[in-house]
Amino acid sequence: MERGKCEMEKLNKNFLDSIDGKNLNFLIGAGASSSSLKTISHNDNGAKNIPSIEDLFNKYENDRIAAALLKFIFFSMSVKNGLITAHSKRDKGVKENLKNYKVFIKNVITLLNSTGFERPKRANIFTTNYDTFFELAFDQIAHMHPLAYFNDGSRGFFTREVSYENYFFNISHSGSMDTYRREIPSINLYKMHGSLSWNKKTIDKDDIIISSNTNPVLDSLTKAKDNESFYEKVYKEINIFYINLKNPGSSNESEEAFKKVTEEELLINFERLLNNLKKTEIKSATDSNTSLKKKVREDLRKFKEIYDALLVVNPTKTKFKETVFEEQYYQLFRAFEEELQKPNSVLIVFGFSFKDKHINDILKRCLTNPTLQVFVVPYSQKDELNVKEIFTGYGNVSFLKEESESKDKDLANENIEYKNGDFDVLNDFLSGKNDFNEHN
Repeated sequence: MERGKCEMEKLNKNFLDSIDGKNLNFLIGAGASSSSLKTISHNDNGAKNIPSIEDLFNKYENDRIAAALLKFIFFSMSVKNGLITAHSKRDKGVKENLKNYKVFIKNVITLLNSTGFERPKRANIFTTNYDTFFELAFDQIAHMHPLAYFNDGSRGFFTREVSYENYFFNISHSGSMDTYRREIPSINLYKMHGSLSWNKKTIDKDDIIISSNTNPVLDSLTKAKDNESFYEKVYKEINIFYINLKNPGSSNESEEAFKKVTEEELLINFERLLNNLKKTEIKSATDSNTSLKKKVREDLRKFKEIYDALLVVNPTKTKFKETVFEEQYYQLFRAFEEELQKPNSVLIVFGFSFKDKHINDILKRCLTNPTLQVFVVPYSQKDELNVKEIFTGYGNVSFLKEESESKDKDLANENIEYKNGDFDVLNDFLSGKNDFNEHN
């Protein structure tokens, strides 16, 4: 055991040394928010038969009923609770997530403060998440780090316009007498797939994106009206229809029955549910399930019409409904590629499933940059094998893994078990508590 301890001490800070003075970038995916927002990518409960929602979206992209049903399920899982503000209700999962984000940001600030004067004290966080954990975390730690600048690409006072041009700043601080000038750490946040804090606004006939802590589109789906939101109304209709489908003749509309049907179960039985929703035969003019079917289809159509006004990217090949959003999307992806093509760049990937072909293709192009180093925090061994398969032949991809505390671990380091790659693992590496094996 002592030998293993000495080897870890010998390797200590090699990871931090390898990223010191580099162009620092992060790619953060849905796994970062999984303590409070559902994600199937990191489902580790043995539910192997849950189909990929991305695959279903692409399979049924041109099917209006299927697309509406999938958007409803996707909204229920990953979107509806994502606008986290200072006034949001916070359950245990939200509190845990927010704490992890704050520790992460503090670690990044510490890294930037230790950077010399040869390069800007700047880090770029690229995220595919719509939620606002980063924004709230920035707000809450700003008073503790007044000499740090957080930039989400928006500028203004009452109207905060989001624009690609707002990222290109180096921020410096001088004393009240202007006797010195020093650069302070700045963190750029790129919301690559949009944000629940974004809204479209028209000014002088021009459509722009503004950032706000409210979202009228989201409110129209989730705010209660007559003791029930439109989202809750549609979910209850789908659940009753599904229960009747499983148990023909059932009229159980109890709250207990409503709660039993999860989004995962709807995905597992998606094709059966869809096929029955699309059936046109009518047994009788008074058939209750036929009447409910019509109601579900009509309300799903209304739901999709409202949902499509959200400025978020769906996991489909056809991603946009708003031209102004499409322009922002391509600008942010161009920024991602340009940063990784710079000399001596580092990309640290966390919570990302690598199911986005567009991002994978960009990474493959950028990995031809011989000075780029990519570090991936895999959630599981399966995730690690998947990344290795996608990037076979690229020698500048490494994995950040933390050994589990096993009493039976032998001195030869055989059969080493690793922890799931959660926020604690990432933060341990960024704070210098952990190091990586270059041959992993």
